[in-house]
Amino acid sequence: MKDIFSSVQTSGLVKEIRDLILSRIPTHHDWAELIASTLVSLSASKIKLFTDIGPLDLNLWGVVVGPPGIAYKSMSIRFIRPILYRYQELLDKDILIPQTFSIEGLIEYFAERDDNNVYI
Repeated sequence: MKDIFSSVQTSGLVKEIRDLILSRIPTHHDWAELIASTLVSLSASKIKLFTDIGPLDLNLWGVVVGPPGIAYKSMSIRFIRPILYRYQELLDKDILIPQTFSIEGLIEYFAERDDNNVYI
């Protein structure tokens, strides 16, 4: 199957953050780019997209699933965690999900939320 995104060229701040992550952590290129894209989108959290159905919050998220010890998934997140903690302080809202959870616990956590925060 052909990768429909293979011709998309990343540039600017997303590329710089992605390359910084890849220069320090041997993780997958796409995972580093997803982290970088999410981090940049977080800085635009107050921007709205105006459509025929009304204003929409920009919403970017991703999930990487795999067994422990492969692709350095957690290490990549820990690399940008200091930036995320600072964002939490500046925005005065939670943007990080708990580090350990069951599927049921995660569903319950989100069900109790009544906001549109970014969760990482």
